[in-house]
Amino acid sequence: MQGRILRVRELSSADDQAWRDLAARAVEPNPLFEPDVVVPAARHQSFGADISLIQVSDHGRWVACVPIRPAGQWQSRRLPRLTTNVRRSAYIGTPLVDPAAGAPAVRELLSTIASQERYVRHRGLLELDNLRQGPVAEWIFEAVEDLRLPLHVESYPRGMLRRRPAFTYFDDHSGHHLSNLRRLRRQMEEFLGAEVRCVDRSGDPEIIPRFIELEVAGYKRANRVALATIPGEPEYFAEICDRLRRLGRLLVLTLEAGPRLAAAYIALRGGEGFFIVKLAYDEDLGRFSPGLNLHLDAIRHFHEHTDAQWIDTCTGPNNQTLLRFYTDHTTVSNVLLAFRGGRDGLFVRYKAFYQSPEPPPPWMEPPSAALHWLVLLRRAVRAPSRSN
Repeated sequence: MQGRILRVRELSSADDQAWRDLAARAVEPNPLFEPDVVVPAARHQSFGADISLIQVSDHGRWVACVPIRPAGQWQSRRLPRLTTNVRRSAYIGTPLVDPAAGAPAVRELLSTIASQERYVRHRGLLELDNLRQGPVAEWIFEAVEDLRLPLHVESYPRGMLRRRPAFTYFDDHSGHHLSNLRRLRRQMEEFLGAEVRCVDRSGDPEIIPRFIELEVAGYKRANRVALATIPGEPEYFAEICDRLRRLGRLLVLTLEAGPRLAAAYIALRGGEGFFIVKLAYDEDLGRFSPGLNLHLDAIRHFHEHTDAQWIDTCTGPNNQTLLRFYTDHTTVSNVLLAFRGGRDGLFVRYKAFYQSPEPPPPWMEPPSAALHWLVLLRRAVRAPSRSN
């Protein structure tokens, strides 16, 4: 197997087709790492020129790939590194891997990055964001152990829903909660003077501009997470939705009352499932919980009008609301690993041994004895004194 690093803006048509072929047979789907998402990211986002693709071939056939870019901030601190988060908002970060290639292909992915001096000279850390529990994550941990790379892992549960033979999804919810949402829906209808309906707008190209307007009118504008607050983001998102709509892989559901758009939900099809990537609601109607009502309608639509086998909510840590709505949970991990020793290796070992809720792997060496005793001394000084 042989790895190489390609600039996404410079890919040939042959590379594009090989990438699509790999995505179609990948052991775990990830539409966010396919060309119809990463190429628009490289075209429109402010850091697009820096997005590269780590690619592994076996006898000319692509068997693994993952996009990366350099980044400077990590958890509110300056930390130069490489990251697989090539969008401003991370949802799912599982690399595309041919099931027949498995762990050796993943090992070559990491080895390819580590061998590129121009990448790791000033950025000896790699952040693998939002790895979903599954074979690819297992192969990554196996490869990291083989290469003896220091790593720090933070994992969390994420809401997910798997298809059931019968529509029993709401049996997991309290009757009081569901009754309250139905009551709020009736009150919204009375307030708007029209029936509130769930509408499938997947084939409507005009819905994405309406979604962008709806999103920026709410709290996401002040938090600067709305698409319209960042130059290039509306164009990027509109292009990926247009590409996936033409492929029949875009799901857009709306909650509407007459001409009023109360909420909108956007998901991308990948393999046998859907990945929810966006939801926004009219905050003037917030007291009626339009977003939660749309989630209920989306679950019914999933069961009755699609052949999908699961829905991934693509949420970050501690989203208790969607953990309650989507009760078939999965585990997602954020991984930070070091390709070299010195400051980068020491930082990752320190995080793994002293700041991680999960125990470090048995093969990883702890930080130096001096640092170990310094940490223990700082903890002792900070500990509250006990009175006799």
